Amino acid sequence: MFADTAEGPLGGERENLAAAVAYTSDRGDGRYVPLALALARLRYHQEQLTAARTLLTGVLERASGGVHRGVALALAARSACLQADHTVALAFADEAVAVERAGERPGGLANALDALGAARLCRSEFCEAVAVFAECLSVVRTLGRPLDTALCRHHLAWALLHTGRATEADELMARCLPELRAGAPSGQLMAALHTVGAIRLVQRDFDAGEDMFAEVLHRASGEPVSGETTSGETASGESFHALYPLEGLAIVAGERGDMRRSLRLFAAAAAARRRLDTEPEAHWRSQVEAAAARARDRLTPSGAEAALTAGRRLRGGALVGYALQGTRGGHHDLSGVARTVWESPLTERESTVARLVATGLTNRQIGSHLGLSKSTVASHLDRIRDKLGLRSRTQIALWVAAQTRPQHGPGVS
Repeated sequence: MFADTAEGPLGGERENLAAAVAYTSDRGDGRYVPLALALARLRYHQEQLTAARTLLTGVLERASGGVHRGVALALAARSACLQADHTVALAFADEAVAVERAGERPGGLANALDALGAARLCRSEFCEAVAVFAECLSVVRTLGRPLDTALCRHHLAWALLHTGRATEADELMARCLPELRAGAPSGQLMAALHTVGAIRLVQRDFDAGEDMFAEVLHRASGEPVSGETTSGETASGESFHALYPLEGLAIVAGERGDMRRSLRLFAAAAAARRRLDTEPEAHWRSQVEAAAARARDRLTPSGAEAALTAGRRLRGGALVGYALQGTRGGHHDLSGVARTVWESPLTERESTVARLVATGLTNRQIGSHLGLSKSTVASHLDRIRDKLGLRSRTQIALWVAAQTRPQHGPGVS
């Protein structure tokens, strides 16, 4: 079902799962299809879309019918949407719905309809998406699954927003958000919070919109990507879920007249999207690009180019730190680190590690850069957290940003 998540037992068994898939792939083993589907689901949640789609191709070649085919088609449709492969996404989703209708599986049908709604959204077919998500909601209500019902309400709200029905979308989000906060996987909660932020933009409540985008960015950067270790192996800001709030904050900055900040965030998010090979829905992209165009028009050509260049250089923890500074949520984080700005308790090596964390490097990359083992880097990070009283890599990046702010680094201040 669409509340499925890779978090849990499979996340810690990904190497064994990959080995099992490799073992069964060339032996005509009937276990290959469910194993490969499980691994594809894991890769999807790890945001490894090309790997997920390769696995799903193998599943679909072998699963001629039944529940596995319907699930694989729906997941393939979602993966293709994220890679802007819109025609293929729609074909996969249409077939998924047909397979699940024929099999008379209400749960599978709700999942397939949800994927079809996503495919319609990706193609900017907003009225059609509303109709599909409305059918999905009517099906999922019969299943006694409150979380899936809440998820479907959120997806319907997102589609309604694209048709200009912001009031209806807001009412749906008010109904579903408490359930999502209580039990939704982190990625789906972040998507819902972004939807609320987008609604607030339409309502021109920029303070409330900023609060939503800042919360999403905190969540996206303060937690490891699903399936990764919790010892700091992910680079802050390099996640699909971090891109939308960056773009939302760029819009807010432009509406408030801070055109340089707007362009920096726009350029940073665009560069991250290229690295992750993902595109937003056309409707959201048009909002973001319109905000960037207004910012360019308000600046001199040289000022606009300087802001864009500075934004393209921002990534990882430095990007998250910059994006959160100036937000109400960012002020809260910085207040906790400002006390240590001018009397750093860190050793020279710990300060170096902290600065590299702020650039978005993983522990392995930091170790390679400094000639240290990954475990030694992790030990340095533990001491940094203890000395500064901080928990996440993002908070360390904010501390580093606060340290360097008085020098006004080129193009970023």
